[in-house]
Amino acid sequence: LGQICDSVIIPVEFGGGITNLEDAEKILELGVFRLVIGSLAYTNPKEFIRILEKFGPLKISAAIDVVNDELVIHGRKHKTGISAVEFSKKLSDMGINRFVVTDVLRNGMLDGPNIELCKAVADATNTKVTLSGGVSGFEDLMEVQNKCECGIDSVIVGRALYENKFPCQKIWRVAESGIFD
Repeated sequence: LGQICDSVIIPVEFGGGITNLEDAEKILELGVFRLVIGSLAYTNPKEFIRILEKFGPLKISAAIDVVNDELVIHGRKHKTGISAVEFSKKLSDMGINRFVVTDVLRNGMLDGPNIELCKAVADATNTKVTLSGGVSGFEDLMEVQNKCECGIDSVIVGRALYENKFPCQKIWRVAESGIFD
């Protein structure tokens, strides 16, 4: 992780498996710009608050993984019985000002992002939201951009990048083929 942080000029976010303050400290010491913490905020809010108080909301954001409007945790395997929007409100009251909202059922499916879910979190919390899940290409990014005023200010794109779903990627691939042949 440290090598990745050292080799890129963009801020690196890290999420997954953060269970205590010591984990957070070690990861941030590697050069990570921001931690994305999900399950811990639900299972151990006191420890989550310790981390948030030590590093502040610029360095700590909350992962909101959602299946059918319900918050899921622990690798998206366990349902919590709580609404994602309601949980987001609780975290916002603790001081969180950024959420990474993933519609788990759309993640990797290329069937369009759940803009309404992200907008609902942003509206309920008056925070910034990173949308994750379902982005299939340029058109989806433009749809998000057109609703930018609603609090969604960034997008995580995965499978669509791997499958060259963006026009610039096709141009790059053609150019690269001429260089490396």
